[in-house]
Amino acid sequence: MPRRRPALKLRPSAEPIERRSLMSAGPMVVGGAPGLGAVVRPLDLLRQDRERARGLMLDSPHSQPLRERIAQLRQARLSAIRGGGRPGPPADPASPPPSASPVSGVTMERITNPTPINTRIVPPLSQVRVQDREPIPGQSYNVVFVTVRNSTGRTFDARDGLAVQVTGQGPGHSYPILSGADTWDPREVFVFYFLTKEYYPLEPVQSAGFEFNFVNPRVVAIPGPSGFFQRILYDPETFPRVLDAVVVGGPGSKGRHLGLPDTSLWEIIPSNLNVIPL
Repeated sequence: MPRRRPALKLRPSAEPIERRSLMSAGPMVVGGAPGLGAVVRPLDLLRQDRERARGLMLDSPHSQPLRERIAQLRQARLSAIRGGGRPGPPADPASPPPSASPVSGVTMERITNPTPINTRIVPPLSQVRVQDREPIPGQSYNVVFVTVRNSTGRTFDARDGLAVQVTGQGPGHSYPILSGADTWDPREVFVFYFLTKEYYPLEPVQSAGFEFNFVNPRVVAIPGPSGFFQRILYDPETFPRVLDAVVVGGPGSKGRHLGLPDTSLWEIIPSNLNVIPL
C-alpha cells in the first residue's frame, strides 16, 4: 500500500509575525510585521551594495594606481596590434587618419544581404598585412581580418595612393594597399589582416577596425566575430594558403554559406548610389 503524503500543517502559534508566503512571491519586509518597516526588494539591496562598493573603491587612496594599471593594459592591447602581440610604444588614441587618397566618390558598407554574387570569394586572394613587425616563424598567432570587394566598377593602381590602418595605431602606421604594378580590379576581393597574441585586441570592440584613406565619409570596417581565427602556427611559406582557407571555409564563413550575414564581409561602392544598408 503506497505511503500517503504528509499533510501540510500550519503552526499559528509559531508564526505570529511573518506573513505566510513563498520567498519569491513578493517584496521583503524589513522590521518584522507588515507596516513596521520599509519595503525593500532584493534587487534594490543588491544595487545599493554595488553602488556603495563602487564608491568606496573610487574614494580609496589606492584607486589611482589601479586606474593607471588599467590604462596601461589597454595601451598594451592596442600596441599588440602592431607587433603580433609583442609590446610596442603606446598608441596615440587621437592619431590622425592615413593621408587622404586622390580617389573620390567611394564609400564602404558591410555586406548584410548576402547573395551568390556579392559573397563569391575565389582564392588565391590578394592579402595585405596591416602591421609593421614581422611575425616569428613557428609562433602561434590569432588573426583578425576583413575581406573587401571592389564593387565600384573601377580599377585602382598604386598611383591612387590607397592605404589602410587599424584603429589605435599611431602616426606612421599607414600601409599602402597597392605597390608597383599591382591593381585592384572590379569584383576582386582583398583580405586585410593582422596577427596578434591577444584575444580580439580591437578596442572599443563595437567601433574599432580597419580604416581606409579613400573612403569618404569615414567608415570603419569592423571584423566582428566572423573576422577572428585562433591559434595559427605561422609559417611564411604556407600562411597565405592558410589564410585563404580560413576566409573561404573557416568557422566565420558558415553564415555566408547558409545565406546569413558574415560580419567580416565588406565592399567598396560608389558613394552616389541610393542604397540603404540593412
